[in-house]
Amino acid sequence: MVEEIKKLPIQFGRVTNPTSEDLHFTYDSAPYVLKSGETEERWPAHLAKHCSKKLADKNIMTNNPEEHRVLTGAYLENSEIGVIAKRLGIDLTKIRKEAITKEQAKARVINLEAQMLEMKKEIKEMKEIKVNEAKKEADVAKKEKEEAKAKEKAEAKAKKKAEKEAEKEAKAKAGEKVKESKDNKDK
Repeated sequence: MVEEIKKLPIQFGRVTNPTSEDLHFTYDSAPYVLKSGETEERWPAHLAKHCSKKLADKNIMTNNPEEHRVLTGAYLENSEIGVIAKRLGIDLTKIRKEAITKEQAKARVINLEAQMLEMKKEIKEMKEIKVNEAKKEADVAKKEKEEAKAKEKAEAKAKKKAEKEAEKEAKAKAGEKVKESKDNKDK
């Protein structure tokens, strides 16, 4: 005897996407799309619930599970978020304010870190500039020293040359005097 299996009636649910973007998601490897706008889609209950969770995941402002519950309920029941929050006894404004405060604190920390990095970069650049200036000054001093040495060498060379020429002239004059004195003796 074969017993007849009683089939339970399929329950349906409706999901509304009040956002401006279509929601693309998969369920059991099948792709689905929930159109944007105030359109209502009628799907089997399990699929409608999954879709509302995906939509809540996409539009959640905080990581708070209570906000997720409120959004999921609002999308499933095509109701206002505030109404669902009130019915569930959840203060969504407080949750979002706390999240904003945390985000602002995090942003301040990130901003301070960015400022510190910028200051470190500026300090590094200033050090590099000072090192480069010191190198330039050292190069200039070295060049001046080399020029002074070259000038000294040139002056020493010129002095030596002048001394040799003076010596030659002196010898030449002495030679002439000797010649003159010989010539005078011969006369």
